[in-house]
Amino acid sequence: MFCGSLIVAAFTRYTSQIRKFILYCVIGVCGVAIDAGVFFLLLCFPFWERFYLLANAVSVVCGIINNFLLNAFFNFRKTDNLRQRFLCFFLTGLLGMALGTVIIYGLVDFFSLNVAFAKLISIFIVTIVQFLLNCFVSFRDISEKASL
Repeated sequence: MFCGSLIVAAFTRYTSQIRKFILYCVIGVCGVAIDAGVFFLLLCFPFWERFYLLANAVSVVCGIINNFLLNAFFNFRKTDNLRQRFLCFFLTGLLGMALGTVIIYGLVDFFSLNVAFAKLISIFIVTIVQFLLNCFVSFRDISEKASL
């Protein structure tokens, strides 16, 4: 009976992580839509059109803020220490952007892959890395942080 309850507990934890990952991906798609929407909306104005890299930075931050709030309140359900969690989440987002850039550069310049295919590979890898970082760092239980 004890072994059966261990299996049920492991299965429940595993399915919970899968659910979190799927919701994390759905939230990520929402963030991408907000990022693109804000970016193209800003480009409608002459100032932002001239400073498109600044517009990109603003739109990326909007996407990150959206994703943080949705993940904090609906996916991981961790709303304590929001500043600290946001900082971890934001840094993870910037790390993901850097990692994606390195992956794309490497696949295109060293392996001569198509840019679009390289981008898809980078999205897959970065999504998994960011999910793990956010799961175990940004949205970890506070009691776990205190014991480290």
